[in-house]
Amino acid sequence: MAPLIINYVKQTMTFRQWVSKSELNQRMHFLINIYGSKDDKKGEVVLRPLIGNPDALILTPTEVIELNSQVIKLDRLRHPEWFR
Repeated sequence: MAPLIINYVKQTMTFRQWVSKSELNQRMHFLINIYGSKDDKKGEVVLRPLIGNPDALILTPTEVIELNSQVIKLDRLRHPEWFR
């Protein structure tokens, strides 16, 4: 499964933007939000990649929740169709 996830990450615009702005030795945390429609009979979902760039090697649970909450708030404003 890990090779599939790595391949997916490298294909995203999020990753390409991060690579173009990051330093060679810089680490990142790649998260994927999965948004599914409440009334969708087909089971379709939206995969929403996001990257965290903390100074620490490991994100704390609080940092993950804060980052995720910020992204969800922006996504609700910019893409309300993802939450129907």
